[in-house]
Amino acid sequence: MDNSHLLQDFWAKSALEEQQTGETLLEHTEAVIRALAGIARLRPDLHTAANVPRLWHWAFWACCLHDLGKVAKGFQQQLRTSAIWGHRHEVLSLAFLDWLPCKEMDRKWIAAAVVSHHKDVDELQLAYPGDVEADDIILNELVAQLPNDAVEVLPATLNAKVEEWRTSLGLALFGVEPLIFNKEDAKTFQRYAAERLCRNLKMFYRFERELRQGKRMETDITASLLLRGLIVTADHIASAHAQPPQPTLKGVGDLLKCLDLNWEELYDHQRGCATAIGSTILTAPTGSGKTESALLWAAKQKEQANGAPRVFYVLPFQASMNAMHQRLSRYFPNAEVGLQHGRSLHALYRAYLELDATPQQAARLARWAKNLATLHAHPIKVLSPYQLLKVCYRLRGYEAVLTDCFGGLFIFDEMHAYEPERLAMIIQMMRFMRERLHAKFCVMTATMPRPIISYVQKAIGDMVEIKASDELARKFCRHRLRLLNGEIVNEANLQRIVEAASGGQSVLVCCNTVRRAQEVYGALKACLPNVMVNLLHSRFTAYDRLRKEGALVKDPSKLVRPDGILVATQVVEVSLNLDFDTIFTEPAPLEALLQRFGRVNRLGRLGLIQLAPVHVFYEPADGQHIYDELMVQRTLEVIAHADDKPVDESQVAAWLAEIYTAKILDEWTKKFEKSSRIFEESCIQTLRAFASDDALKSLFYQAFDNIDVLPVCLEAEYNKLIENDPILATELLVGISWRQYGRLKREGRIIAPAVRGGAPLIDAPYSSEIGLMF
Repeated sequence: MDNSHLLQDFWAKSALEEQQTGETLLEHTEAVIRALAGIARLRPDLHTAANVPRLWHWAFWACCLHDLGKVAKGFQQQLRTSAIWGHRHEVLSLAFLDWLPCKEMDRKWIAAAVVSHHKDVDELQLAYPGDVEADDIILNELVAQLPNDAVEVLPATLNAKVEEWRTSLGLALFGVEPLIFNKEDAKTFQRYAAERLCRNLKMFYRFERELRQGKRMETDITASLLLRGLIVTADHIASAHAQPPQPTLKGVGDLLKCLDLNWEELYDHQRGCATAIGSTILTAPTGSGKTESALLWAAKQKEQANGAPRVFYVLPFQASMNAMHQRLSRYFPNAEVGLQHGRSLHALYRAYLELDATPQQAARLARWAKNLATLHAHPIKVLSPYQLLKVCYRLRGYEAVLTDCFGGLFIFDEMHAYEPERLAMIIQMMRFMRERLHAKFCVMTATMPRPIISYVQKAIGDMVEIKASDELARKFCRHRLRLLNGEIVNEANLQRIVEAASGGQSVLVCCNTVRRAQEVYGALKACLPNVMVNLLHSRFTAYDRLRKEGALVKDPSKLVRPDGILVATQVVEVSLNLDFDTIFTEPAPLEALLQRFGRVNRLGRLGLIQLAPVHVFYEPADGQHIYDELMVQRTLEVIAHADDKPVDESQVAAWLAEIYTAKILDEWTKKFEKSSRIFEESCIQTLRAFASDDALKSLFYQAFDNIDVLPVCLEAEYNKLIENDPILATELLVGISWRQYGRLKREGRIIAPAVRGGAPLIDAPYSSEIGLMF
């Protein structure tokens, strides 16, 4: 008999503004189980691949139980009046676990999933200590909150629903076994509830302690990570009333139609990617269709998979991520390609404004898109590797991210962009994801030294190495190298840039530091009042930077030849679809120089006879605290032999081999292996479920994240916006490194440690033309 109507007064979620009643407990529970079923359909082999045959069984029954503690009187009052209850409903849910006639082995897994679906173990222990006993007042106060009418009707109501959910949603096919809730009168339940709750809570604490102390097998560690990830993801999807992730990437044939390509038109390396099975490394010149190659590789893996593996497109810079997100959204217009980086909310907001949404609509859509990315609801996601490293550093929600990555297809573009210490962490993470998460990888580069390739090969295991042919590389010969004495700021060298721009050429000027870029911009602006001169670097507000990038690249699917001069830092090196006539660049390692060259004569439109000149200055050769000094100097020595000659893409590997020898390779290897060892010991080996780590969190943010600051000149505008349009307000913040923040702090230029919204207020000049100035 269906008694669900008797539970209508018990809510799981408070009423929305336009509604009189909240979402009922049964409605929310069904939504969570539907979300779980959607995830199961995408990953039908998850339990077998992870060697956890009862994974879906545990997850299903944990979903059925996870919110039963919400029937508590105090919780129901909290939903209706916002009064603070002061207890944890998921802890109270453990009192109902004994209603399930499950095996003892299953009990601890279901208990762990139920009680941990909101809080980490240390937070739970603060409120309910590990030495708590059944007769302690805190537990008796908790179970006294359970209303008799709910206790009486719950077993029969659930029994009328769960079998329908299990069978109609197809979960029986994934190993979810039928169970019948034991019926019990309220008096008997109340007599034993505190004892049951205490026993089940201590069982979870004991289980978590065994995991933390390394007393459980590796499969148990993986199972606990996946189980919590599944429950948290399903619960969040249901709470947001979102749809479970849907498959979008189909086979190679369908993808060719999406890309408007024919098989016969593909380069050999693209066909190689479209037929490769398993992980691969692709080396091909800039402009030779590496993005399409990677998507064809992913489509081929999809043909081999049972289910719908997620695709993660990993890039190093925000500008390149924003551009790739727009580009992929055009290829897959109905797929809702996700974007996830530190300023993705602002990028999405601006994108919706450009689609003629009102500011209010754009804000709502951007927040929803950002939430979907964190809900793991997108079948394709563009992100930085640091979003993935959050798993290893155990930032909150890491189990859900890890579960999302299981069996994923990862496209890593331009691995050259990371210094050895960070690269070591990324490659160690890739090894972990291959070994424990059954991930596959397509690693792409135009320039990757053999030492890096060898480390990548060890990490991703069996793989196919695909290279563009030397003949194609020679066809992509688009540049003539010109080495110039002195520094870019020398008067004679600035005059060279002025003459190129005055002659109608589109000029890219690439500097290694923001300060130098600002200096060069000011000098060129003064010399060329009638020529458009733009400046792009990382120390603009989100608003100004997105505006500048948008003005440069309105349509990422099309090659753009900008007007005048662009003075920029490394932000232009990767994935911006720009095509200049020439470049003047400060010295840098070969990999960075070649990426910068890739923004010039990108598709060879000037022809092979008229190669585009790419100018590299000899000074300063000290790396400018950005690059390794020896690496820069050795690069200059090697390319000196090619001065005034065509840049032969087929010779890049030989140049890199000349650079990575002796002292340089030894130093690089020492940095790489030290970082790799520390990361393995502190992050990979300690990775467990149920416990995010504040110490690791602090290390992560200082190692990988900038800190957002508010220049004092923008304070008044910020205060006007923060109440009514917080997205626009936060677009006035500027990201700087922790090192730069420390310098400002030592100089006494931190006016306030935090304004509304959390950003420090700093005494440093800012303009939308120049950016933040130190």
